[in-house]
Amino acid sequence: MIHHIVLFRLINDNKNTIESVKRDLATLQSLRYPSDFIIYDKGFTHNQMKGELVLVSKFKTKNLLEEYLVDTLHKQVKERTSPMIKDKKVIDFEI
Repeated sequence: MIHHIVLFRLINDNKNTIESVKRDLATLQSLRYPSDFIIYDKGFTHNQMKGELVLVSKFKTKNLLEEYLVDTLHKQVKERTSPMIKDKKVIDFEI
């Protein structure tokens, strides 16, 4: 199982921006690639890593993750949300 974790730090961390990005990210759940998909909006701060949203998704194979990353909907969501994102950290690992 491949775990794909993305921590988003937003330019503006107000409720409207958080909800807007969260709604866009939620559309990715409709894709066939992830077997599990959760969005946390509780925020995160540890050392140099900070963020308002955390996306945790799981994929049965590395190929499914790779297909997800180049999917048209994924690209559209990235394009729409990029202006609202200050920084992001991505961690992928296999268990």
